[in-house]
Amino acid sequence: MHWAQSLPSLYTTINAPELMPDALDGMAEFVGSKGTVLGAFNQAGFTYEAMFGNNLHIGSKAEVAKFFERFQESEKAAWGKVLAAPVGTPVLDFDIWPEGHAIRNRADIIFQREMSGVYRKFGYNLSPDLGWKSAIIFQFDAALDEIPIHAVPQARHFVPHLAKVTELLRFVSVLRQKYNAVYSALNKVNVGLVILDPHGNVVVYNSAADTIFSQGDGLARARGRVHLSDDDAAAELAAHLERTGQTAAGENALSEASLVITRPSGLSPYSLMLSPMKDGNGEIEQSFAGTLMFVFDTANPPKIDVAPLALLAGLTPTETEIIGLLLQGRTDRDIADIRNVAYETVRTQVKRAMDKASVSSRLELVRRAATIMPPVS
Repeated sequence: MHWAQSLPSLYTTINAPELMPDALDGMAEFVGSKGTVLGAFNQAGFTYEAMFGNNLHIGSKAEVAKFFERFQESEKAAWGKVLAAPVGTPVLDFDIWPEGHAIRNRADIIFQREMSGVYRKFGYNLSPDLGWKSAIIFQFDAALDEIPIHAVPQARHFVPHLAKVTELLRFVSVLRQKYNAVYSALNKVNVGLVILDPHGNVVVYNSAADTIFSQGDGLARARGRVHLSDDDAAAELAAHLERTGQTAAGENALSEASLVITRPSGLSPYSLMLSPMKDGNGEIEQSFAGTLMFVFDTANPPKIDVAPLALLAGLTPTETEIIGLLLQGRTDRDIADIRNVAYETVRTQVKRAMDKASVSSRLELVRRAATIMPPVS
């Protein structure tokens, strides 16, 4: 089986997280691990924490809870080491505990061997430089003294997809908490959201996307499809839709695509972000596989709470105010007038604030802030 064939079950969890154990089983089978644990951690006041395990752990929830209660500090330290590593760099258990096989005699390792029959493990950090924190851990049968040589590179294939799914799970968790739905509650999100099939047909779109389409400024909806006035951009979008839709069906491996759409009016461009999606709860159509497309109108950005971004980036009160004004669509000269300071001073402050936020443009700033704290009404 090609590893991409296990991706549909992963993307199904975006609106059906209860299916995550099966998705993790598919990855474990390909990697050759016995156990798999996916962790997402609360940060910056955005309440979303989750710990998913494959079906190995389903029947021993009480024992798992007891394990984390008894060995909280050592587990916290281990996850911290994985989360501190660069994305895509594997962290092996012996990287964390250099004493090697001597760890066999530690109480926590003995507990895990007896509880789940696992011993060796490694993990990948899934987190961007600034934003949510998530990681994946692969655990191997206690009968193995060494991690199979193929396992680490095999697991690396899944890192961008796990990162994307975790990001989307965090984004839609607000919809799930407030409205007990995801795809049928898209009108509650204040950025454009469009669901398309692999052929480019629009299946669902929210009111924010409808507002953008109605502007007819280089991006519109016509005859049931997304229409771009620029032919080159249209061809690029069609290729992205095909590939992300194929990924959702297990026939490709593209975790994300992005596209900037120039506007004939001369206003700031639209930013499109495309991700594979598969309907796990029948909100659209059972097992529908296609693309979830975010449409950011950077000239008319949604109201976004800047506080989480400011906390993560370590912004000063002045920088926080400036980022907030940028997210309102204000120009540098607008900000200079509003704050009654020199234009050159504002330019310096804007650059410093955006450097701290790890973005290089206003377009990236809107996307970053919206994914850290989803603008949900």
